[in-house]
Amino acid sequence: MEDSQSILIVDDLKPNRSLLRDYVLALGHQSTEAINGLEALVQVKENPPDLILLDMKMPMMDGYETLDQLKSDHDFRHIPVIMVSAMDEMENVIKCIQIGAIDYLVKPFNPTLLAARIKSALSAKKLHDQEDDYRQKMESYNVRMESEVWTRTQELNKVRVRIIHRLGRAAEYRGLHVIRMSHYCSKLGAALGWNKDKCELLFNASPMYDLGKIGISDRILMKPAILDHDEWEIMKTHSAIGASILKGGDSKIELLAEKIALTHHEKWDGTGYPQGLKGEDIPIESRIVAIASVFDALISERSYGKKWTVEKAANLIEEGSGSDFDPELVSLFNQLLPELIEIKDQFPDH
Repeated sequence: MEDSQSILIVDDLKPNRSLLRDYVLALGHQSTEAINGLEALVQVKENPPDLILLDMKMPMMDGYETLDQLKSDHDFRHIPVIMVSAMDEMENVIKCIQIGAIDYLVKPFNPTLLAARIKSALSAKKLHDQEDDYRQKMESYNVRMESEVWTRTQELNKVRVRIIHRLGRAAEYRGLHVIRMSHYCSKLGAALGWNKDKCELLFNASPMYDLGKIGISDRILMKPAILDHDEWEIMKTHSAIGASILKGGDSKIELLAEKIALTHHEKWDGTGYPQGLKGEDIPIESRIVAIASVFDALISERSYGKKWTVEKAANLIEEGSGSDFDPELVSLFNQLLPELIEIKDQFPDH
């Protein structure tokens, strides 16, 4: 099968491996198996898979240690890993995401959800492989035709920008939300006195700010009500998930996108997450994204509430000055509000 990819199933229990193997085969992919982490590492070195389904609790080497060794190895850290475990404690989820897992599924899992997560992880791996292959070809071509390097690099950057905008829209999937907020970000950067290149960099990186929501269950993302405490704790992990997905990039856009994904929910007074950064310790780009994303989210249709008026949303931003948001940026936001409204009208969802 043309789109068939290889998946390594790591679990010490044969029934669990057999069940996952049947799911993998039903999806049209190939599977290999390992009974513990040590055996999995050997197989990865001999024949790297496109995806690893890794059990948490195993003899000899558990899922934590196996994941840590994979993500510490430069040659294999790009391989996406989905943790599969009977343990659903939040600390386990967070620890796995922090080490480098792309997702976490709790047994017994929903077959439809498993299929969706496998498809998402394999798509990310395929995209990485394509870009990596292209980069290698560029490097070899560079030796023979130096005059074409600039042109090819520009093409690659354009592809990256398109991918970033499309993935940003896919992760958010709220019409033209990421397009509008990226324009807001660029406007705020220009108001700070940034040059055109710096504003354009933020414009191109900011749409990836919520990419980590790919790793959050639709049950939580699409819930038509306020999240309860446990659901909110899960939702908060999307920052670390997004940074993990984007980790390893070497372009300015990718590095900035990773930084924004991790820190866009930090608050000026230090009460944000995931690191509790305060004031100017928060990257300026993330402080800009925080205002732009909240403003546009409030004036857009949401699953848990109707959209707000521009005036009401602007008032909330003002009320958050010095607590949630950078006071200087709030002041600039107020000055730019007529221009931001023009952007909102230029890119309507319907």
